[in-house]
Formats: sequence, structure tokens, C-alpha cells
Amino acid sequence: MLEIGITGGIATGKSSVANYIREKGYPVLDADVISREIVEPGSSTLHALELQFGPQIINQNGSLNRQLLGSVVFGDTQKIDQLNAIMHPKINQILIQQAQKLFNDGHELVFLEIPLLFETNNAAGVDKTIVVTVEPEEQQIRLMKRNHLTLLEARQRIKAQMPLDQKVQMADYVVENDRLDRMHAKVDHIISELKN
Repeated sequence: MLEIGITGGIATGKSSVANYIREKGYPVLDADVISREIVEPGSSTLHALELQFGPQIINQNGSLNRQLLGSVVFGDTQKIDQLNAIMHPKINQILIQQAQKLFNDGHELVFLEIPLLFETNNAAGVDKTIVVTVEPEEQQIRLMKRNHLTLLEARQRIKAQMPLDQKVQMADYVVENDRLDRMHAKVDHIISELKN
């Protein structure tokens, strides 16, 4: 019974790795999916965010305006800490419950895709960690393309995160996500090691 955390930098391809692991038949829990579920209109988490950051972060239909919230907290470490203090205890609680259910159902390996695994000290709750990396230039290109950002904006987003090389030093396994065949081979190797 092992819990394996998957993390990396923004736009390094964590989801590609997670999707390949799912294709191999292993369950992957996604912290981003949970983070969207817990801020549904009318939820206590959404109410806490509104109290902390103001009613302007709520759309007319009662949903969270993620872009506006992002612009409110981006670059302000105090506000990011406030956001994390509201979101992460709830996300962690749900991850723990879902992982436990999967173990009870007989799964021996459960993967958890957690973008801020190290930043939120979640690494202590998993048995092994996988860090997904890519060359810095490739990371910038992917982020610009995916989020329609300028080069400067992409660099700012990347710089706002824990440096990728720091995450690599903390990892049990590193997956370089530059080529699909190499990524698949590395993930296959990791899974076979974990099973043994």
C-alpha cells in the first residue's frame, strides 16, 4: 500500500504523466479537481474565500471568478498564504479520504497529482514523490501557449513557484517530460520499481 505524489512546475506536463499512469490502470487523485469541487456555489469554502478576498471574486451566477482571484493573490505571498490556509486543509482531507477508500477497495498503488506538493508540506503524507520536469525554455513556451501569456508573464508565473531544481533535489523519482516515448519508459520503470 503506497501513496505516490506527482508534482513538478507549472506547464511541465504533470497531467500527461498522470494520464499515462491512469491508462496503465492505476488510480490518480487530482488535487486541482478537488480544488474546483470545494468552491462550488454555496460551499463553505467559497464563502470563506469571499470573506477573505471580497465579494468581487464571486461571479453573478454565484461561482468563483478564478481569474480575478488569481490576479488578487498573484505576487503577494501573504495573500497566497491566506488562500492556501483556506483551501489546502480541505483538499488534504478529501485526498486522504479518497486514498483510504481506494486502499480499502484493494489498490496497492495510489497516485496523487498535487501541484504544490512540497510548498504545502504534503510530501510528508506520501510514501514516494515523482517530480515532472522539462527544460526551462520548453516550460516557458508551453505556458505561453496554454495560458495565452507573454514571455514576461510566463517567466513571472514560473518565478513565483518553488524552483524546479529544488523540487528535483527533494524527489524520489524524476520524469523528464521532453519526449513521449522517454516519459512512458521512465514511468513504466518507476511503476515496476514501486510494485517490487
